Amino acid sequence: MTATIKYQRRPAAPPQRDIQAAIGEWGDKTFPSHHRPDGTPDASGPVWHLTHYKTGEARELAIAYFGGDMVAVANELADCAILLLTIAHLTGVDLETAIAVKMTTNRRS
Repeated sequence: MTATIKYQRRPAAPPQRDIQAAIGEWGDKTFPSHHRPDGTPDASGPVWHLTHYKTGEARELAIAYFGGDMVAVANELADCAILLLTIAHLTGVDLETAIAVKMTTNRRS
């Protein structure tokens, strides 16, 4: 007897720019500290939260990965991606374009 596996089709993922805009809008509403009192964007908080050597999300990703906890790896990857997209939003970087340009450079190397 052969088992039949039915796969559920996932909806197409939105373009990276849409994700960056949605996360940026969410972050602007949720974290007023991402802007200085004069309204200027300030990415120092998200950069710190991503990279801090004791509590940063990149550290948590490494702990999850080397601990073999793939559920935690997925969660920490998501946290890191959210922070990267937040930093891109606050600094005015189109991350999708930046990645495409960097991959073009990488392929030449």
